[in-house]
Amino acid sequence: MNQPVHPVSPHPSSQRPTAEELREDIEKTRGELADSVDALSSKLDVKAKARQRLREAKSRADTSARRASEAVSRAKQKAPEPVQKAVDATGQRIGPLMHRAADDLAPVIRRGTENAKAYRKQLIGAAVGLVLVLLAVRRGKGGDDT
Repeated sequence: MNQPVHPVSPHPSSQRPTAEELREDIEKTRGELADSVDALSSKLDVKAKARQRLREAKSRADTSARRASEAVSRAKQKAPEPVQKAVDATGQRIGPLMHRAADDLAPVIRRGTENAKAYRKQLIGAAVGLVLVLLAVRRGKGGDDT
């Protein structure tokens, strides 16, 4: 039951593959490699991931701000007039601070994605190299049966 699994060669061991079969095998491997590179490239797209995270964070912040605003409105309606005035004064001071904080966050994220972008080619190169090594090892194991 615990026998090692070896890839099945598409060619019987007694026959050598024809040139056409080798070409087909190479094209198939190229296609698999291209798919792997595409998948790795999308995983390494730091800029797109950062933009997505920024959108998600902004959405959560908007939702939280809306809920907080609704809660303050309900509480304000139930509070006495001096408390209502204090809430208004606080809102006037906090509002600009919140907008400034949101405006300050965007350049920080932009700089981070630009810094990560500098290493994108190296990361993709390393990933492609790893895929090539894995394919070579896989081919080497498959060719030991001859």
